[in-house]
Amino acid sequence: MIDPEKPNFGGTPVDPWRARLSYRPEDAGGSPALSIVTPVYDPGAPFRETVKSVMRQSLQQWEWIVVDDGSPIAAREWLEAFALRDPRIRLIRNAERLGRAAACNTGFAAARTDFVYRLDPDELLEPTALEKSLWFLVAHPGYAFANGWSMVFGARRYLWSSGFEQERAFLDENHAPGPALIRRSTFETAGNYDETLANGEEDWELWMRCADRGLWGATIPETLHWIRRDDGERPERCSAFREELRQRHPRLFDRGFPRVPHASELEGPAAERLPFANRLKRRLRRLLVVAPQLDVDAAGALLLEAVQLLSKHGWEITVASAGTGRRKRRGT
Repeated sequence: MIDPEKPNFGGTPVDPWRARLSYRPEDAGGSPALSIVTPVYDPGAPFRETVKSVMRQSLQQWEWIVVDDGSPIAAREWLEAFALRDPRIRLIRNAERLGRAAACNTGFAAARTDFVYRLDPDELLEPTALEKSLWFLVAHPGYAFANGWSMVFGARRYLWSSGFEQERAFLDENHAPGPALIRRSTFETAGNYDETLANGEEDWELWMRCADRGLWGATIPETLHWIRRDDGERPERCSAFREELRQRHPRLFDRGFPRVPHASELEGPAAERLPFANRLKRRLRRLLVVAPQLDVDAAGALLLEAVQLLSKHGWEITVASAGTGRRKRRGT
């Protein structure tokens, strides 16, 4: 988990020093719990990092629909070889370059599940991004989509800790610029991405179209993905597109953002059975440690030492805690 107070922008999910999880599917041909859609054109080194971050996910019951948007021959051959590596990867090819929005629409149409995760070819996922996003939507059936905070890296570096909770602020700026998990029913109700738009405008316009139909989502307050940024951001482009959105969705601007129910109002009854499977191949001995509170100054320190010792002897350990604390000093 990334510390929002001291984010390490050099520690991407695929850096060697980050702990490599050993998750592998027990049955790569099993039914997927969600679909990942990625549009690509002539993919290079960034996409290879994206691949690593997807393969290391704690949720392994996925299908990955990679839409080749008219790449050159050399890239097409590489993508064909890449798709043969794993039966969960499905490669779809456009005969000519149609644009990112059109490629995403192709991928969404081919998805076999009720949940679709939009992931661009230069973005990275934290190891639990897919699992947490899916569990969130399953636990909150009234929400149409979900995302998390983003680490922005590359030429620009900052933590993006804003999201769908901003609601009315979306009238001025897209507060959800990164990957997101969308219910397929939401996408079908709102309609496809507008293929005349690009550069992230298609995302913003889709969120506004959903809001215009009373559909909205939530942001998990945790860094779940990484977004590359160059120096090409232009505030004037955002301002111009805002005026176009005003023409497209006048009700949102004239009457205000619709009231969107919050999590406590949307929660339904707990599922009697797990709504999806995540069958993992056992490679190491696993141990789950549940600590109501992890006090790093006292017993928690001993627990962490024990965890490190077991890890060195071949155990894969998950520590679940409601929070951390410090031992109170005497007299305080």
